[in-house]
Amino acid sequence: MSVCNTNIYKCLMAAGERTRKAGSLEEGLHTIDIDRVARRPWQFEECSHCKLLTICGGGCSWQEYKIRKTGQEANCGM
Repeated sequence: MSVCNTNIYKCLMAAGERTRKAGSLEEGLHTIDIDRVARRPWQFEECSHCKLLTICGGGCSWQEYKIRKTGQEANCGM
């Protein structure tokens, strides 16, 4: 988690984007962003047999969200 101007974000890539904040120090945490929490990279076709899956977890879900708006695909480049 990251804190930026009392707003709380789940990762540094989202810090500063008010629509992606997880809450704030004043108001507490919001409900969980279910799309990113429910991400299952072992079910992605391109990740299912990758030896690096346990290290990378299917790549950065934030970057994948920025590209495809789903957060439910691999973002690897391997």
